Amino acid sequence: MTWLAGPPWVPAAIVFVVGTVVGRFLNRCIDHFPRHESLRDQLASPFRASAAERALRAARRPWHYVPVVGWLVRGNPLSRGWRSDVRHAAVELVNGLLLAAILWAEFPNGFLPAPPVDAFAVEGMWLPSPASTSVTLQLVRLGLHLILAQSLLVATVIDFRQMIIPDGATVPAMLLALVVSAAAGGVWLVPLWYEDAGLLAILGMSDHFGGGVEVPAWLTAHPHAHGLLVSLAGLIVGGGTVWAVRWIGHWALGREAMGFGDVVLMAMIGAFVGWQPVLTVFFLAPVCAIVVVFLAVLSGTSREFPFGPWLSLAAILLLVAWQVIWPFAGRFFLMGRLMPFVGITILLLLAILLRGMRLIRGDRYWHVDRSEHWTSADQLLYLSQENAADSQTRWRSRDGHEWSGLASGRGSLGEQRWRASAPPSDWWRVPRKP
Repeated sequence: MTWLAGPPWVPAAIVFVVGTVVGRFLNRCIDHFPRHESLRDQLASPFRASAAERALRAARRPWHYVPVVGWLVRGNPLSRGWRSDVRHAAVELVNGLLLAAILWAEFPNGFLPAPPVDAFAVEGMWLPSPASTSVTLQLVRLGLHLILAQSLLVATVIDFRQMIIPDGATVPAMLLALVVSAAAGGVWLVPLWYEDAGLLAILGMSDHFGGGVEVPAWLTAHPHAHGLLVSLAGLIVGGGTVWAVRWIGHWALGREAMGFGDVVLMAMIGAFVGWQPVLTVFFLAPVCAIVVVFLAVLSGTSREFPFGPWLSLAAILLLVAWQVIWPFAGRFFLMGRLMPFVGITILLLLAILLRGMRLIRGDRYWHVDRSEHWTSADQLLYLSQENAADSQTRWRSRDGHEWSGLASGRGSLGEQRWRASAPPSDWWRVPRKP
């Protein structure tokens, strides 16, 4: 790799160009994934083209094939209007910048013949970093992070447009992360388990006063099993956390709080980064979204926001700014065996808070007149043809009896809108019960 051992901007520029080219395929995924329900059809759809699409592609000029610029040049046969063209160009541009930023963060000095400094080896955190002495492992880990960024970009754009996250944008990458983590064995960011024995001794849970941070010896003795367990634990904790919050929100508020697509998205992120970093992503995401959500609520434009894009942004920030974020977040996990109790306590407090808010506002807040707007969730339910099978012939009844068919889409938001159980955009004007 001595041919890339020049200025650090050279490999970043190469990756930027490659990212813009790959962004054209991502645009096809963004356009085609939401049209299909099954994972198999979603994965096959970007490679299928109708006769009309093939004719339009054949009519393009050479300059229309140039990434980013090709969408902004007039006369593109594939154009669907200036908004669509800008969106396609933005996806290609953002993908190139995203890949270049991740490369720059992980290899700030470019690719060197000798093992470069590991960007994820935080000084003072007392954690082993197996990739520090291996350029190969660092490159494999970089490849995983680039693939993660591609999946996050596809999921983000679709979620912003239609408030769904198709499985095609998350499941293949999640499975790939499990396989590569087990095969490589040393690409994890944080060990599966570590704890401060001195801190636990103060709490009476350990006899090792002044023992420092401990990592089980068997984890380093079996790197491939360790890599698989890190990825698997991240998948379970990431998806399980959002599932728990989703269930608590439904119980406390009487309506869907988060979609199932967010569950799979967090499971995918956890499979790449591990369970400690994915929890950091979950708590960092609201910080990323708070300004936009606050301005939207004040303006009265909307009350429902996709959470997936902010999870994606938090995951990218964690990778790019690891040296800034992890020295603070990583110390929280020094509690080790106390972490399950802390997590359960947080979930209980969340349930009490949400349930109390509903009781204070009253049920009238949650059941209002039907919205007249046709939303993305309504369109998804329409496309799924809920009357196409005998088991899908009616909605859930208000007396609590469930229908036998599987819920269309990634949640129950569309059904709630059709059944007039979701609040409108002007919810704050609904008078409370005396």
